[in-house]
Amino acid sequence: MRRAITIGATLASSVLLPALGAGCGGNDGGPNESSKPPPVPHTLADGTKPAAMPDGLRRFGGLPVIEAKELPGQAGELLCPADRSLEGRTQPAGAWISTEGLSVGYGVPDSSQLYSCDAVSVDGHWKTCATTLLTVHSSEELTKAKSATTCSDPEPTRGFVWIAVPSGAAWALVDHRSFWTAYLAFNRPVLRISGTEGVDPGDSVEARIAFVDERGRKVTETEIKGAVAD
Repeated sequence: MRRAITIGATLASSVLLPALGAGCGGNDGGPNESSKPPPVPHTLADGTKPAAMPDGLRRFGGLPVIEAKELPGQAGELLCPADRSLEGRTQPAGAWISTEGLSVGYGVPDSSQLYSCDAVSVDGHWKTCATTLLTVHSSEELTKAKSATTCSDPEPTRGFVWIAVPSGAAWALVDHRSFWTAYLAFNRPVLRISGTEGVDPGDSVEARIAFVDERGRKVTETEIKGAVAD
């Protein structure tokens, strides 16, 4: 039985989602699987140094963990605003600066819509490169929806995609093969993650994600493949 995603006023607080089981989506090796693993970055996409992770989460699976920076809602809105057609109708659903770029999410109250604005840093400024508007009612629909975007200018190609957070997860760790990017997931029903691994421009974004608790103990692991929005 599916439980609904409520997107809007309760998006960041009382939303309940079913836990995602390992192996959801399947991944037999993304488009970049055979390439050389990327170097471990020392800064986030905006050039700032990432915050230090808690002691038990500085490494996971033998690899370093880099924390994505979560921005206050208003800051995200200023950097990557929602479409004008939604003006006055949205509420913040999260804003994150990762090692690849900026993602800002919006919920539309009294609906099941999610809007995303993705941006890359060009000459010290954020350049919007993709936007999506989805209507989803459950975590299953979110996984299957065309929620992904890809941005190829400037290179390398980056992928952005929504994920649902399972119960009991405090962090979502996104596999970059040579490191993990960590997104604070506590009380977050959804996150918009990014990466350069498993990105097929114009088609799909694949990612392996480990959900862990506050002590770094694995809750579940999943592999997703998000179709790119039309």
